[in-house]
Amino acid sequence: ARPWPHMPQLRRAEAIEALEKPMDPKDLFVTKGNYQRLMKHYAVDGHLKIHNNRTFPEADMRLLRRYNFDTCAIVGNSGHLHFSEYMKSIDSHDTVVRVNQAPAIRYWRRVGRKTTHRVLNRLWTRTYRNSRGMKNGQVLPVEQDLTFVVTRANTQEFELLQDYLTETRPDVGLLYMSSRATSMAQPLLAGYREKLCSAGHGPFVGLNVPSSGYVMIQFLLGLCDRVSVYGFGVAPLDQGPQVYPYHYYKGVGMRKVGDPVHSFDAEELLLRQ
Repeated sequence: ARPWPHMPQLRRAEAIEALEKPMDPKDLFVTKGNYQRLMKHYAVDGHLKIHNNRTFPEADMRLLRRYNFDTCAIVGNSGHLHFSEYMKSIDSHDTVVRVNQAPAIRYWRRVGRKTTHRVLNRLWTRTYRNSRGMKNGQVLPVEQDLTFVVTRANTQEFELLQDYLTETRPDVGLLYMSSRATSMAQPLLAGYREKLCSAGHGPFVGLNVPSSGYVMIQFLLGLCDRVSVYGFGVAPLDQGPQVYPYHYYKGVGMRKVGDPVHSFDAEELLLRQ
């Protein structure tokens, strides 16, 4: 733990005001029953370019009952995890979500062995499909009985990944997060960032586009009884001679700095509140 400066409090009323009206759980994911309504922004001349309606699951709550959302852990990619040991804690959760291609193998002691879901942004949705599971000579992680949750990709990219998984990994599920669920993560982040700046904190690097990890946290809050968050925040922390890297892992997809469209330090402060 590190000393943390005083930050402006976000009252519950402010949080509720910043968020849109909670979504019906049936609309969190795109299904056969709601895709015409939820995906209409992808329509051309009033028609959705979806080639195979079987791509989406049935329009009932069996989709959610397929998983145990009692206790959920989401594991970010922060270098803070590099000197941590959270395996027992992370693996104790019913649902464990990882972000994009972040590996667990070889890092089990730090980030746990269990993986039930991976949330993919548009880039990694395309990468998993186009690279056919390989990138720069390395195998991309696809755990047994995994479920991918795709965010911000278009319908064609989603369908192509579905076709690839059906051909190569029939044990792996694929869900499409509603764009409404994605957009609900933004107002609270922007509102608290403005509050921080008004209180004299900042300036904060990056825009108000929520990261996939932050979006998934907000998403899980509507599904899980309890959500535990690991490995978020990018500020370099010194502990003697050690300096935390940007990512806890090395290899494919590892970066030294983040995407400038995201404000990871503002997200970290909001998550702490």
